[in-house]
Amino acid sequence: MRKAKYRFTKVAKVIIMQLLICSIGIICGFTWEAYNENTRWEKLFYPGTGIASIDLNGMTEDEGKKQLKSELIGELNDYKLIVEINGSSFILDCSKLIKKFDVDAIVDEAFNVGKNGDFRDKYDIIKKGILKDISLYFEYDRDYLNSFISNIEEKINKEPVNAVMRIDSEGSIKIADDMSGIKVNTKELDLCIKDTINNRCFENTGITIPMEEIKAPITKDMLLSIDARIASTDTDFSLSSKEREDNIIIAVKAINGTLLMPGEVFSFNEVVGEITEGNGFKAAPVLQSVDYKSGIGGGVCQVSSTLYNTVLKGGLNAMERTSHRLPLSYIKMGLDATVYWGSIDFKFENTFDYPIYIGSYIKGKEIYIDFYSNSSLLNKEYIINIDIYNTVPAKIQIIEDEDLAFGESVTVRKGSKGYWVMVTRSTYENGELVDSEIISDDYYEPVDEIIRKGL
Repeated sequence: MRKAKYRFTKVAKVIIMQLLICSIGIICGFTWEAYNENTRWEKLFYPGTGIASIDLNGMTEDEGKKQLKSELIGELNDYKLIVEINGSSFILDCSKLIKKFDVDAIVDEAFNVGKNGDFRDKYDIIKKGILKDISLYFEYDRDYLNSFISNIEEKINKEPVNAVMRIDSEGSIKIADDMSGIKVNTKELDLCIKDTINNRCFENTGITIPMEEIKAPITKDMLLSIDARIASTDTDFSLSSKEREDNIIIAVKAINGTLLMPGEVFSFNEVVGEITEGNGFKAAPVLQSVDYKSGIGGGVCQVSSTLYNTVLKGGLNAMERTSHRLPLSYIKMGLDATVYWGSIDFKFENTFDYPIYIGSYIKGKEIYIDFYSNSSLLNKEYIINIDIYNTVPAKIQIIEDEDLAFGESVTVRKGSKGYWVMVTRSTYENGELVDSEIISDDYYEPVDEIIRKGL
């Protein structure tokens, strides 16, 4: 059976033709409208375009510039930003802060938003809007802003205060609380000021900047571990002159109250300071070569030597220490420590896990230097041993003197032996020897005896 061929009827053809003509008309109408709209908006800001929240919708580029200048510049010049920190207020004058901003460049940027799209994209923007708000970026007077922030820092910043420890006359330990400091976060403050102005948040007349808390380097909790005297040394200066006594007193006061945290190094010269008349030191006998001569600060070495003995008794070691050239009357050989500003220092490090408090004072005619730290350190006892393992005899110099009678002699200077001295330290823990170490090996020079003899 043959299939019948399908044929459009005359009516169907007419309907199809009408639909086609209608579609072409719609397309042409849309295109014409889009063309007209695109052409009209080509010289206008697209809907939804703004600068710093100022709506420029439908304005020409010149109108946008005028609007921006009239609305923004006056507002900025009158704007006073209040910065509130820690209960204090500081007023920033925007007319002084803002040097200038490039209106032409920012308007040009906003005006060209969407202009580079194709035909349909441009028409969509016109109908739906672009919702594009461009922020302003100003050129600021850096000196004014720095001065403003520095003024806030000066008024607000507070340095932390360390906990303070004192030992009273009865040996009781007193600890005063530490205090945290506060500091303005200048970086955040700078950014907040700029963001507020850049975004024209003029309804917000104030900003609050959080402070940074600065913990004290030495807190009360750190010092609570100090609960016992762990070592003590005293030396006698009863034979000293008044000037030598005064020098000793100055040095003892300088050391007293020194707090040495774990890992810190004590420098005698840094703590006591330069030995000068301007710092209160006086001329007194000082060992120079093999003779005592008058020099500024005589007696200070007795304080450094007393301190050195306390270091050894406390189980610490010297980092820098130099013996004198001759034995001394106030301390045993091998246990002295000389100092001389600018060249010879006495240093030691706190190698404990606990802080050390140094208490030094004068009682009668004696120097006392005590170390205070944690009582757990008392589990160890340190015994200092001195071994004079060699002596060097003194030489005798005979000087002929024609002013003396034949056979007559006068001793100008008495001689003394030289010594090699080794200091060792034995460490006992719970009564048992756990360590023995060599501390120093010192040489004390012999002093030649000088005799004048008649010819």
